[in-house]
Amino acid sequence: MLRRPIPRLIPGLLAGAVLLPAAADPASPLDSPAIAAALNSASSPLDACGGEDILDTAVPDGIFLQACRLHDACYRSGALDQGACDRLFLDRMQAACDESFDTYEKPLIHAACRLGAAAYYEAVNSRFGAMLYPNGRTDGELLNSLQTRLDEADGSDELRVCSDVANTSNRKLRYQLVLHGSDGEWVDTAPMLGKVSLNPGKVRKVCVDTDNAPWASWDSLGPAYSITLLADDPDRLTPFGDLIPLDRLDCDKASGECRHAAP
Repeated sequence: MLRRPIPRLIPGLLAGAVLLPAAADPASPLDSPAIAAALNSASSPLDACGGEDILDTAVPDGIFLQACRLHDACYRSGALDQGACDRLFLDRMQAACDESFDTYEKPLIHAACRLGAAAYYEAVNSRFGAMLYPNGRTDGELLNSLQTRLDEADGSDELRVCSDVANTSNRKLRYQLVLHGSDGEWVDTAPMLGKVSLNPGKVRKVCVDTDNAPWASWDSLGPAYSITLLADDPDRLTPFGDLIPLDRLDCDKASGECRHAAP
């Protein structure tokens, strides 16, 4: 079977600097000399899977050490957004598993290694990782809006509004979409439980509707409504009030046309 190359030291690095791996494929960010140089200059001899102090003991390095050092340098450099750094981290850990444990001779150990890599990835590709990403921004945008009138058998029609939510920041964020009637009254939130997690540059369609609110319907909303995009700000570690508004669309129900407004 084909194996990806193991991590290697880029010539010219100072002792203790990060070990940069060979590119796993032609699309690797490390193919860019500028990005490779930025990661090299941002490396530190103390980089490791657990960082420093107690976490360095609690989080084993093992064969993932070079991937972890690369990941630390990637965050610190700002050359790539959080999602790209995390994906590169996963690629390097999987490459280490493939190189260290043959899938035919040691299938169980190889599978366990891959599971460990996935666990390390999930730990950083999260709100925790977003909090640690230096100079992280909290941004987002509603790209469009499509309203639908849902016919109900009892004659009380419902309104559904869908919008493409885009993560325009440089770190992973969690979003909610909120529907308000023309009087400003809250009608629906989606997702009702949890939030939509998006890596930088990703887009996902989210829908809110009056069907989830027994007191609301197409007619009760009035002539207009609004949808507001909220984000869970990783920098606000409070039990309540960490959702901040980022974008809003004010919509005319008769025409279905919407315009951006201050959230």
